[in-house]
Amino acid sequence: MFRLALLLTGVVMTITGCNNLISQRFGTHRLRVLSATELAAGGVGDADFLEVTDAELGPGVVRRLLHEGRQDYAIERPLVRRSAPAPAPRLLTAWWPCRGTHCAAASLPPGGATALRGMVTAPRGSRGGAATYLKLGDAPLAWYWNLLLLLGGLGIALLTEGRQFAAKDVGGRPR
Repeated sequence: MFRLALLLTGVVMTITGCNNLISQRFGTHRLRVLSATELAAGGVGDADFLEVTDAELGPGVVRRLLHEGRQDYAIERPLVRRSAPAPAPRLLTAWWPCRGTHCAAASLPPGGATALRGMVTAPRGSRGGAATYLKLGDAPLAWYWNLLLLLGGLGIALLTEGRQFAAKDVGGRPR
């Protein structure tokens, strides 16, 4: 049973690392830079990692999220076109996590107010509905960690099966 769990862990790690490496190079995990006008016209599409130019953060709100029995908070602020007349339509809902009750809706995201780059993902436990969320300051796992995940998973799977076959003699019977 332990051998099967190790083999399955190795296979999952290998597939995840390979998938992420391919996705970073050719797919949805590479950085896509969109202007506010492009975002308003076509949305985010299939992008997972996004930078929005010509946009700014609107007034925010602090939301309490319940996650695994502990209270976390997220600051949510609408992302609006920089030169739009008030009230400007929301392009995305930008958010970032904060800990404790010291969070303020006016606080700046990681990287400051001009770094509008992050992953397209909703906060855990959110009731976003049709809203599209952009987690500011977040990025895909670096390529070398994905390569390590791929090679580590392959190593675990091969070593697990190699030990099993080494325990058998040439005739296929256990020693």
